[in-house]
Amino acid sequence: MMGSPMDFRIFAPGYLWKPYEGEGYKPLIVSSHLRNKFDEILKLG
Repeated sequence: MMGSPMDFRIFAPGYLWKPYEGEGYKPLIVSSHLRNKFDEILKLG
């Protein structure tokens, strides 16, 4: 009656599935060393 959420797909009659979208790697958040180097580059510009 309410319909299905936009991100969901029909999996089987009566079932919905949301496909896995993966994970994003964010090296500037993970590595403080890379973040510091990036900050140094920004200061030069």
